[in-house]
Amino acid sequence: MFPLLLLLLAAYAALHVLFYYAVRDAFAPPGWLRHVLRLLLGVLFLTPFFTRALDRSEHEDLALLLGVPGYFWMCGLLWFTLLWLLLWPLRAFAGRYPALVTYVSARRIFLTCLLAVSALGVMGWREAHQLRIEEVRVACPRLPPGRAALRIAVVSDLHLDLHRNHRLLAQLTAEIRRLQPDLIVSAGDLIDSPHCLADAAQFAGCRAPLGQFAVLGNHEYYVGLRTALRFHEAAGLTLLRQRAVELAPGLWLAGVDHRSGHHFGAPCFDDDHAALALAPTNACVLLLKHEPRFTGPLTADLVVSGHTHAGQIFPFHLVVRATYRHLAGLHRLDDRTQLYITRGVGTWGPPFRLGAPPELTLLVLARGQPER
Repeated sequence: MFPLLLLLLAAYAALHVLFYYAVRDAFAPPGWLRHVLRLLLGVLFLTPFFTRALDRSEHEDLALLLGVPGYFWMCGLLWFTLLWLLLWPLRAFAGRYPALVTYVSARRIFLTCLLAVSALGVMGWREAHQLRIEEVRVACPRLPPGRAALRIAVVSDLHLDLHRNHRLLAQLTAEIRRLQPDLIVSAGDLIDSPHCLADAAQFAGCRAPLGQFAVLGNHEYYVGLRTALRFHEAAGLTLLRQRAVELAPGLWLAGVDHRSGHHFGAPCFDDDHAALALAPTNACVLLLKHEPRFTGPLTADLVVSGHTHAGQIFPFHLVVRATYRHLAGLHRLDDRTQLYITRGVGTWGPPFRLGAPPELTLLVLARGQPER
């Protein structure tokens, strides 16, 4: 985990260095302005870390002041770098044709990238705040005979903090109440700040006949286990920490913690096979697991996961797809087990989504054989 973090930090620092040289080549600023630019880029590089530290030390106003521009910058810088790397080779091509040189100057390339990033930012901001209701039908041969269908509202990856996803939370809870599901589940990463306990009341207003259950994601451990436990209790969500509960005769729900708890020395119960062993093998068994990683076949009929955000922001889709076998949606793992990965509700880091709109999922389980 630590080497990966160092690699990401080095890559993020490299983006700032490239941006500095892009500005220098495009505008040739005087020496004093270059010093100012280097200082500003250094501050922007450190802003996400300052924001997290201020948030944890209860300086909410300062965290908000730094966090908004800092997270916008993080995403904009990535898009700018990718566009700049795509357009910069045109200068070498134009060098062969003097008439084209003025059209692909360093300044024109810089301004074109800046304009494109602004357009992408508007698109990404709008997409991130347009919650979709995804109704997914799942054929489940072991669904108890007395139940025609089972309607499950799936919430994941809200990442609620000081300045993100509060409007989505209001939309989310209103839609859950409107859908009137039989069961409400959270696949983890609901909160990203220790100062969101008051928001738990909105979840507490959502009730379902078979109950409200949740599992811990990696960000619950980042925020702090004690805070996460308090939030879920106040939200009326029963945590399944390597446990299984019988929802109705022949219908079981199991859940496990995210494995990241081990990195923090916190109590972590992440053995999905041990959790599933608590349920009868001939019953209809559902498993909540934040991250869609598995070792060996599972004795579950349906696994519900989140974590991937379906990439959240292009081109992270490519990175996530290379990391996980499945990016999002419904998939068949083996003869018994199906997997549903939700794109999640909120955003983490930059407050944008591009190519991965937020979703509240309504899984409708009905008796039948799944397609192969």
